[in-house]
Order: sequence, then structure tokens, then C-alpha cells
Amino acid sequence: MVRVHALQRHKSSYYAKRQMKMSSSPRIVVLVLVYFHFAACKSSNAQLTAADMPGLYVCNIPEHREMVHLRADGTFVQTIGNDSQREVYHGHWSVETSEVGFQVMLLPYHFEWPSYLGPRSTGAWVAMIRRSRGGNVLLIVSDDDGLYCERNELRRG
Repeated sequence: MVRVHALQRHKSSYYAKRQMKMSSSPRIVVLVLVYFHFAACKSSNAQLTAADMPGLYVCNIPEHREMVHLRADGTFVQTIGNDSQREVYHGHWSVETSEVGFQVMLLPYHFEWPSYLGPRSTGAWVAMIRRSRGGNVLLIVSDDDGLYCERNELRRG
């Protein structure tokens, strides 16, 4: 009887260890995935600098076509409308870092966005900056409405 009892105890501890190994494997996988997710989120925004900003940004604004070309010398060209009715404006841009994140200020900027975002005007646009899921730089127009200007990676600088 002593031998049988010792054998059963050995089998039960073997199965308990095996079950612990199997049950901890999914936990480890989940922890690794969560770590890489947060590391990717942090690094994608942390890597942005003023040197990343120059380029041609195409906006997804309804009602008209809008593009903003940030130049490396700190100037920008804003183009609103199609070829036949195009308006072109010039200004300066600078990068700012605040409690809310990395931002770019464009001045003077001509706001010709949908009326629910405010009346047409000219002033300073302080845009939040972040990367899209694909890694492109975005100037956020309205996060709630999904409006942004995305840098065209084919036409940088």
C-alpha cells in the first residue's frame, strides 16, 4: 500500500506541475503581447521630432481639397481648393511640447473647415501631432470627427 500511495502522489504532482506549466503559458503570451503593444505606442509618439515634420500633408476635410506643405526652413504653404479655384497662403510653423503632447503651430492659418468646427477665419492653428497606425505623421484637425492631415510619404521635405 505504501508503494501505491507514493506512486499516486508522484503521478498527481506530475500532473499538477504539467497543468501549471500549461496554464501559465497563455498568461505569459498575453503579458508579452501587452508589453509590446504599449512599447510600440510609446515609441511611435516619442520618436517624433521637429525634423520629422517637413513634408506635404493631405487633409481629409469634406467639401474641399486642402493641403499643407511644411518646409524644413520653418515656413509652410497652405493650398485650398481645386486647380480652377485654388487659393494659396503662406506662413510659419514651429514645434511645441506641452502637457498634452507634441504639437505644431501654424501661423497665419486660414480655417476653411466644415462650419460645425467654427466659422471661416485666419489665426493660429495649434495641431496635435501623432502617428497613424501605419506610421505616417498626422496633424489632427478634429479627433472626434476623424479629421486630420496626413503626411504624404512620397513627398517629404
